[in-house]
Amino acid sequence: MLGAGLLLLVVVIYLSSNPRGGSGDMEDEPENANAPVVRLTTVNWKKEVLDSPVPVVVDFWADWCGPCLMLAPAIDRVGARFAGKVKVGKLNVDKSPSIADRYGIRGYPTILLFHGGQPQQIRVDPRDLKASEASIAAAIDRVLQ
Repeated sequence: MLGAGLLLLVVVIYLSSNPRGGSGDMEDEPENANAPVVRLTTVNWKKEVLDSPVPVVVDFWADWCGPCLMLAPAIDRVGARFAGKVKVGKLNVDKSPSIADRYGIRGYPTILLFHGGQPQQIRVDPRDLKASEASIAAAIDRVLQ
């Protein structure tokens, strides 16, 4: 019984500190505009994505989605690589379902690149992080030219 309680405590601590998991409502968390990857919500969507002066890569993900979690390192690397040139953000579809519905997002992960408020889909394969990262980078390079 004690072992199960300890395991549950460890899981709760991990999930609450994991930016891609946890049950904390991201709507209430402050945004860090200088972070390589921005947490997107229904509250900040217009400002951070639609009104952005730079292109925005959006990762539509869910914390229960294994492929989404597999893709996370590639998204983080893209955010760091293109910091200052584009914005990279993650939108939890369970916390902001109206945004996912607006763009017809039905499968996860889905990556869209917004340029001038207009989305274009980027094909990714969470099983191949190098190829996924290269695909996202190529799409970014095309809009930056």
